[in-house]
Amino acid sequence: MLHKEVKHQHANLAYNGALILYKTLTKRIKMRKVKVSMALYLFLISIVITSAVAWVTHVVYCIQNQEYLFLIAGALVAPVGAIHGFGLWFGFW
Repeated sequence: MLHKEVKHQHANLAYNGALILYKTLTKRIKMRKVKVSMALYLFLISIVITSAVAWVTHVVYCIQNQEYLFLIAGALVAPVGAIHGFGLWFGFW
């Protein structure tokens, strides 16, 4: 009977230790996920804002240079305008 009680106590200690380890690791993982997701969130927002500004650059350039067909193409298909805007910034066009 004593042997069963000791065995039961060891099982409880092992279970409690595993539970504490699990809780500690999940807290650390959750903290890390928050940091990674926040960084990813900010990165994606910066890409969206940068693309929108590049698209506006495309629109202004096309209006100033009277390239109305290209303006319509960039307005209907936004990535075309954004790529053209990036190209204007870096001197490709």
